[in-house]
Amino acid sequence: MPVHLLATLLTDLPLDESRFRGLLMDVAQSVVAGNIQQDGYWARPLFGNAEWDAKEREIKVQCRKANTAHPAALGELQKQGFRPESALEFTCSTDREAQLDAWSLLGAYAEVVQGWAVTSYMDFDEAAGHLGHEEGLLHAPVGGRKKGVLIAANQLKNLCG
Repeated sequence: MPVHLLATLLTDLPLDESRFRGLLMDVAQSVVAGNIQQDGYWARPLFGNAEWDAKEREIKVQCRKANTAHPAALGELQKQGFRPESALEFTCSTDREAQLDAWSLLGAYAEVVQGWAVTSYMDFDEAAGHLGHEEGLLHAPVGGRKKGVLIAANQLKNLCG
């Protein structure tokens, strides 16, 4: 099954493997995340109820240095005075259910670490339309044909909920 990058959550927190484990423990307390398996700087959440939802979702979170994120997104954030230290990359399969679960999971992580998410899952106009305003949104020249958006963590809860 094909896998693609859904979003990258950029935070000013320096996350080493130990701090990443702590973050996973915090996120696991949310209703969305449930059990999370960690392997170094990779994490895989386990979703669904095995009694009635046997479909496995391919969703992974990788912790990396912030400088691995899209350069255009980093440039936009630097203009805002935000200096990210770490990047959490959310990858998932291309089926709609996995994307929705990964999007909800992104919101759970954003509540804990704050920062900005860069994504081409939706563009600036879509995000502004869902929110009803443009506050906490920045144009992000990423995503090829469909331009992306940078979304402040405090706005993600309104888009991911």
